[in-house]
Amino acid sequence: AFGKCHICGRDGEVLTNPDYPKGSLLGIYVIDKLGFLSNISNDQESLLRTHSICLKCKEKLVLGINVIEKHLSSKIDNVSVLIIPSLVKIDQKSEMKQLLEYCKNAFNTANSYETYSQIENIEDELMGRRLFVLVNLVFGQGRQSQFIYHATIQNVPPSRLILIGEKSRELAGETAVFFEEERDKWFIGLSDVKRLLPLRKLGNKTVLKPFIELVNAMLTESPYPKEQILKFALLYAKVHHFGNYEGYDIKRVDRRQRDVEMCKGLLKYVLLLNLLVKLGVIEMEEGLFPSLEGVNKEEIKDIIDFCRKQGYNEWQTGLFLLGVLIGKIGVEQYNKGDTKKAILEKIDFNGMHVDKLKWLVNIILEGLKNYRLLEWNEEIYAQAKLIIDRNISNLKDPIANTFYVLSGYAYATLKAIKGGGKSGNK
Repeated sequence: AFGKCHICGRDGEVLTNPDYPKGSLLGIYVIDKLGFLSNISNDQESLLRTHSICLKCKEKLVLGINVIEKHLSSKIDNVSVLIIPSLVKIDQKSEMKQLLEYCKNAFNTANSYETYSQIENIEDELMGRRLFVLVNLVFGQGRQSQFIYHATIQNVPPSRLILIGEKSRELAGETAVFFEEERDKWFIGLSDVKRLLPLRKLGNKTVLKPFIELVNAMLTESPYPKEQILKFALLYAKVHHFGNYEGYDIKRVDRRQRDVEMCKGLLKYVLLLNLLVKLGVIEMEEGLFPSLEGVNKEEIKDIIDFCRKQGYNEWQTGLFLLGVLIGKIGVEQYNKGDTKKAILEKIDFNGMHVDKLKWLVNIILEGLKNYRLLEWNEEIYAQAKLIIDRNISNLKDPIANTFYVLSGYAYATLKAIKGGGKSGNK
């Protein structure tokens, strides 16, 4: 047919049915169904208006998609992604190879705990040659004769991907010190974010929209609601605590490991919040860190140092300390045969209002006395109660209240596990 190529714009012989490789990204050009055709008609004029391409451009597109699939395809956890660079003028084949390597390495830096010592050198060299590139992340994968498309995040600077990796590594290094573990255990890359989110499952399909929205905010420095992260965190905690894995894309774990997985996940949510602050996606809460006069015990200093690293303000620190005490009581209950930890029944995983928190403060004091823990934790309790009492007006969000209490519980529980099951009370 004679017409205008929709790629290069030249008039001449064009293909109205280019018959792109089955299952490739190019397959999104659907022209064999009437509803997709211009004027909802399959006459020659409608075909030419819908999609026409010259043979040369088709060859280039097919060659390009082959290069992308071979060198720039990856996964964020189990979600397939194509990393497509913006068009730049390349003079030498070596430059193309270097450009592809740079884009893939930048993505990998943000996605998983791997170190690419040469990436900065490559970046400097490319900029020196005035080769500035952006990448487009296409979420989707080929299946048999079709391409299942989810979304595209456009015009992402590779430097943004590198920044995510760098900030995640910094946070991982700081956190690993508290638990005497390797840094990679606490890295929060894009794949870790995917595994943290309690995404809904509809049959065999996972609803990816919430995950892609969060990744889009991270990559484009767009505002994202902090309260949504807190809701995700509590839902994640509920799924593990109650074992309700049906309907969620969360890896099922053995009953004996559910509490540990919940604790690890909650602390990773703490790091995720910190990461999003550093990326300019959410804003830091207003308020000063508590002065905590008279704090002498080394153990509470360790806890306070953790809170300070996360940028907690006073009321968040008070709730965290309360959660630490719940964790210590839980450890003693577990050691005495109560593997379900009765103290956790006092926490409302759907959110706790101020009145529930006041009641919880008294319940914790009673538990410390009953398990003979008060002597070694009186200072923590006193500081927690003092901070909460003078911040009652700030405890307005039930979701946030529960999150910071549970994060303290998670911290104390994992510290105890690292200490061989001892709560550090005696």
